[in-house]
Amino acid sequence: MKTLYAMVILIVLLAMVPGEAGGKSIKAYFNGQEATVTGVVLHPGEPFAVDLYLTPDRESYAFAEIDEPGITRAYDWLEGDTIMPTGGKPCNASNVAHYRWVMAANENWLGGTAPLNIYYQLNDKGQTSPSASGLFTVVDAYIAPGAVNADISNLSTAGKPATVSSPGLILLVLGMIMATIAIGKKGTP
Repeated sequence: MKTLYAMVILIVLLAMVPGEAGGKSIKAYFNGQEATVTGVVLHPGEPFAVDLYLTPDRESYAFAEIDEPGITRAYDWLEGDTIMPTGGKPCNASNVAHYRWVMAANENWLGGTAPLNIYYQLNDKGQTSPSASGLFTVVDAYIAPGAVNADISNLSTAGKPATVSSPGLILLVLGMIMATIAIGKKGTP
């Protein structure tokens, strides 16, 4: 009977283990603000940073690209990762794939609102078809006439998701110790 209790405790603890058994995390930021950001006014040449963090739930390869609707681009690439992926970034639950692009509005959509999108894809290790993918808008900015100081040294990196230590491993070890003790006491009166 004690063995049954020990097994139930172990199953409950395994079900409570966060992160290791669980979900993917896809987070994007525009100048440190979590996406989608609206109400932004940019001027031609004004730099901004886009950060993307992909955390899969298993060994994977991440792919990401900057995407704009239509043929005429509203934004120019200044530095960082390439706009179109040239290769996958290896990642897993404890090794986040980070993409960073520094972009600037140009004059092509002057006086208009231009969305900037990200397409992402996660492929499980050894697989060619995606295990997860999506397309979403990071920023929907109005491009206003006029010039601003194009200083890319002040761009925020404050958007990085906080790494939270997982209590899952500790709970699992404690559960195994409790199960072992419960099983060990089976023979004692």
